[in-house]
Amino acid sequence: MKTRRTNSRDRILAAAADVARESGPGSLSLDAVASRAGVSKGGLLYNFPTKAKLMQALVEEYLRAFEQALDA
Repeated sequence: MKTRRTNSRDRILAAAADVARESGPGSLSLDAVASRAGVSKGGLLYNFPTKAKLMQALVEEYLRAFEQALDA
């Protein structure tokens, strides 16, 4: 079985979750997320054009994980 490489979108979402947990969602900065994810700020903005879009995707990811946990 082939191991799937983590794409930049997944790395950015994981980094955003980590930064939000550490400093709070109100203090989350795109620079901190990009640095944590190992991508340029331009790479982050390519995937998520605004901070609001990043936070929306993060909430959607949490909801998807919650629904999977309920199904299990």
